[in-house]
Amino acid sequence: FRRVLFRSTRDCTLLFKSFFEMLRAGQFKVSGEFQGLRKKPVVRSTLRSAQGDLLLAFKCCIGWNPLHLPTNQDALLPELDLQFRAFDNKDPPAQQQKAISLKFLRILGLIGSNRIQNSATDQAIDLLIGGYFFACRICEIAKTPTSGRTKKCRLRNICFRTKEKIIIPLGRRILEAYYITITFEDQKNGEKLKKRTQRCTDDPSLCPVLCFGRAILRILEFVPNADRDTFICATASPEVRTNVITSKFTLKTIQGLGFHPDDIGNRSI
Repeated sequence: FRRVLFRSTRDCTLLFKSFFEMLRAGQFKVSGEFQGLRKKPVVRSTLRSAQGDLLLAFKCCIGWNPLHLPTNQDALLPELDLQFRAFDNKDPPAQQQKAISLKFLRILGLIGSNRIQNSATDQAIDLLIGGYFFACRICEIAKTPTSGRTKKCRLRNICFRTKEKIIIPLGRRILEAYYITITFEDQKNGEKLKKRTQRCTDDPSLCPVLCFGRAILRILEFVPNADRDTFICATASPEVRTNVITSKFTLKTIQGLGFHPDDIGNRSI
C-alpha cells in the first residue's frame, strides 16, 4: 500500500480492486497467511466490514482515505464502486427467516404446561414467549455456540412488582405480580444496564409475568444450588445434557411444529 498510495489514482484503484478480489475469493489464517481459494466467495457484507476497518486504518495512519475520490471523501473511486456493485449482483439471495407471530406464540403456549415441572421444553417455551415481549435476542435467554458481547440474563436481572410497584421476592408469589422488569447488563448495541418493564396480560398463554415467573420457579425448585447469579436458561431436565437451554434446543422446539428448517430459525425470535 505504501508504495502505491502517493502515485496515481489509477494505481490506487488497481491495487484496491486486486485486494478486495483476493479478500473475497481467498481463505486466510488468523495470522493473515494465505491458504488458497475458497469454495464459495465471501458475501458483500463481509467485505463491507473489511472496507470499514481499512478506511479507519488509513484515516488514523495517513489522515485521509485513498479508497474515495480526492475531491469527495464520501464517494468511492468509480471502478471500486462498480466492483462492489458486481459483488452485490453475484451474492446468493439471502435466506430470510420468518418472524414469529403472536398467533404462533399462542399455539406454542398451548403446547407447554402451566405446571411447574422439571421440563426443558416447558422452560424453552416460556423463555421464548416471555422474551418476545422484551424483544430479547436468543443469546439473552439461551446458550449459543459462541458467546458475544451480549450477556445472558440471570435471575438477579429480573424483578417482579405489585400494581403498587412493591418488589416481590423470588418465590411462588411472583406469579401474582403486575409488573416485570428486566435489566439488560450488556447488549450488542453497546447499551448497558438498560431496564425494560412489561405488565401482566389477560391472556395466560401470552403473559410475560407468568412465562418468566414459571421459568424462574423451575430453576429455584429443580436446579441444584440455584441463586440470583444463575442464568435464566438453566435447567435440570433430563431432556438436555448440558444443564442449560441452548439455542439449538429452542430451534428444535420451534421446528417441531412442522416448520421447514430453512423457513424459521433463531433469528426469527
